[in-house]
Amino acid sequence: MWVVGTESGPQVETLTNTGSSELAINSVAITGANAADFDQSNTCSSSLGAGASCTLSVTFTPSQFGQRIASITITDDAMVSSQALSLSGVGGNSGPNATLSPTSLILGNQDVDTTSPAQPVTLSNYGTATLSVTGITASTNFGQTNTCNSLSHPERTALSM
Repeated sequence: MWVVGTESGPQVETLTNTGSSELAINSVAITGANAADFDQSNTCSSSLGAGASCTLSVTFTPSQFGQRIASITITDDAMVSSQALSLSGVGGNSGPNATLSPTSLILGNQDVDTTSPAQPVTLSNYGTATLSVTGITASTNFGQTNTCNSLSHPERTALSM
């Protein structure tokens, strides 16, 4: 987990040409849902000799709380014309951060004096400190059960409404 808006230290990965001939590298780009939260630099030139390697250095600067995902896509002239390196990080804050998912439930129509099936809700802590849960209550005509006590960082627990 990394604090939203701050940059992580670099993570270094190696790209190696395991083939017997030179590999032409067309592009190295970050793609995917949260591509803007990741940055990369590399030592790869436009070609990579047989058995040669280059390095990719990746940093993470989350723009929002929660799971952030993207990929580094390398397009080249290999039989499989692109390779992908999955990227994943979690944005948090410097303290506890209680986050519910989903943030609302649609229970539908229910006969009077009957109980609807439970629906799961997840409480996550995307903070850097333990979140102490001192109580969870449901409003009138609703019930809930939970396994919440305290959540270290990042950790999740289940609620049923």
